[in-house]
Amino acid sequence: MMKVLRSVLLCALLLTTHTAFAAKGTLLYIPMDNRPVCLDYTVQTMQAAGWDVQLPPAEYIAGAQSAGQPEKLFNWLEAKAGESVAIVASSDALLYGGLVASRTHEISPELLQQRVERLVELKKQHGGQKVYVFTTIMRSPKASSAPTEPAYYKEWGSKIFRLGELEDKLELKQIKRKEVKELAELRSSIPREILTDMFTRRSNNIRATELLLHGVESGDFDYMLIGRDDT
Repeated sequence: MMKVLRSVLLCALLLTTHTAFAAKGTLLYIPMDNRPVCLDYTVQTMQAAGWDVQLPPAEYIAGAQSAGQPEKLFNWLEAKAGESVAIVASSDALLYGGLVASRTHEISPELLQQRVERLVELKKQHGGQKVYVFTTIMRSPKASSAPTEPAYYKEWGSKIFRLGELEDKLELKQIKRKEVKELAELRSSIPREILTDMFTRRSNNIRATELLLHGVESGDFDYMLIGRDDT
């Protein structure tokens, strides 16, 4: 009986979803990058739900060998926005140029803020369509290297990871005595300029995410998904 009930509920959910998307319209999609899971599979899913999905030119989107082009993505989005019913956009693509670029960029905090504000203003400036945004919290990988992280991760990545782990334990008051000594050694051994760069990058990412949340509070974003980068 429970299996039958689950099947009925699933069918009802599918019918409801189909009905919700039955009225076709144009949806603009800015992917995080051009990997199939971010681009092809997602587009196919939205098309199956009844949407006419439009994408920016492929050369604007981040790939394995190149970062995306935020300014060109914004220009394309703003030019097309008036024709759309809804927009689904990766803030990592629009702010930094893609997921990898969000960890390795050299973009000033001032420019990042300008881009956030441009994204938040999109609905007001270009027709009041639905705007759905997804963003990523920067990762702290245990082992990684360029080009997916700043170059110093090749030598210092595992130690930076361990430093963050012990700092967290210290903050939670769960650190052991021998770990206190290890933490002190890590703090002194990792070059100061590397720690400064790493913490600055993380601070900029958090600040941009906080600014994006204003778009939810103001109603300029209809939905915002915050995900954690994989580690």
